[in-house]
Amino acid sequence: MTQVTFQTTILGGLPVEVTAGIAPAEPDVGINYPYAEDFELCFLSGHSCPASIYDRITAREWDTLEEEALNR
Repeated sequence: MTQVTFQTTILGGLPVEVTAGIAPAEPDVGINYPYAEDFELCFLSGHSCPASIYDRITAREWDTLEEEALNR
């Protein structure tokens, strides 16, 4: 698994640093394309985002974060 780190905004403009693992396709289990997992979000100060931030991220935003991670 490869790891990527990038800066983006979430929740309408909150700047964060995102670290995610990029896993290769696994056709033997039905996953035919690479995917991102194990997201870690930090404020730009380096402090980890609390669980309440993760809870507020919509499914659509998670999809956007995955796209950003895969395009790095």
